[in-house]
Amino acid sequence: MRLILSKRGNKYEPLTFADVGKEHIICKVGGNSEVWTHLENLGFVLGAAVTVITTNGRNLIVNVK
Repeated sequence: MRLILSKRGNKYEPLTFADVGKEHIICKVGGNSEVWTHLENLGFVLGAAVTVITTNGRNLIVNVK
């Protein structure tokens, strides 16, 4: 699974590298169709705003609008 976010201009970064507390926009969703469908059901769709609330190692708590 891979979620790619827009950072500035045409530079992109994975969700795991997003800064805590800053809003990002989902630009690409990776993974097989089963994973993609599951993420879509959770609100991780192209153009959705995502804010990382907290991180703990590789685990993230996010807010998806």
